[in-house]
Amino acid sequence: MPIVVAGLTFAGTIVAVLNQQRWSNITAPLIVAWSIAAGVVLPTILRSLSVIRQLPRPSGEPPPRATSLGNNGGPSSTRFQEKHLEL
Repeated sequence: MPIVVAGLTFAGTIVAVLNQQRWSNITAPLIVAWSIAAGVVLPTILRSLSVIRQLPRPSGEPPPRATSLGNNGGPSSTRFQEKHLEL
């Protein structure tokens, strides 16, 4: 979201500068537009960083390996194979 807001504000600034009339002053509208963009972007970034900091830290141990279903060599997989062969 912050990239979209900043991009739209930047694009709006370019359009405003390119379509500016000689007698018009666009400084105040641009200040308002960039202030609104900053009011949206900065709290979003700060909140995202706060949430990231609250995530649990990974331990030094590797995660447990997941075994694939049906290939564990147990009796249930053998029964499944036998039933499959009977059909």
